[in-house]
Amino acid sequence: MEACLEACDRCDDRQVEAALKLPCHIFNLGDHATNEFTPPAILERHMLPRWQRISERLHSHWDGNAKAILRYLPETGLDSIESLTPEPQGDIMLEEIKAAVGDKMVCLDLLPAIHFLPHYRTGELLELARKAIDMFVPKLILGISDEISQVGEIEKVEAVSELVDGVCGLAG
Repeated sequence: MEACLEACDRCDDRQVEAALKLPCHIFNLGDHATNEFTPPAILERHMLPRWQRISERLHSHWDGNAKAILRYLPETGLDSIESLTPEPQGDIMLEEIKAAVGDKMVCLDLLPAIHFLPHYRTGELLELARKAIDMFVPKLILGISDEISQVGEIEKVEAVSELVDGVCGLAG
């Protein structure tokens, strides 16, 4: 296992070196850290050092169901976090996410995809969206964690856009 991870690190190093030569400003580290696949013991031994090493050269993010590993987030050196999905779809609350990221990291998404399903009230979704805006702006890119399903209601996306426009003047 150690030899495999070392080979992955060498591959990562080559990819980071190549990425730094591109005329891009935003890079996405494709790791998917979750409670199920990246428990604290694995994260501490293998992932945290990797993220710290990569973040020194190429700032990036991670995502996933993360209550058990959220406490490590400040140590990663990452600039942003994507798809930390609040309850009831995910396993964490907005307050826990805010405590972990403080004012240092950008949060992407934060609106559980299940809130876009027909049996959830639009008002409930808008309350959550407003709470996320109040807690995380200016370090927020509000979106759907992880993606809207094929039966999700597009009208709810429009309602969130109107809310963002009304509060921040940024939708459009």
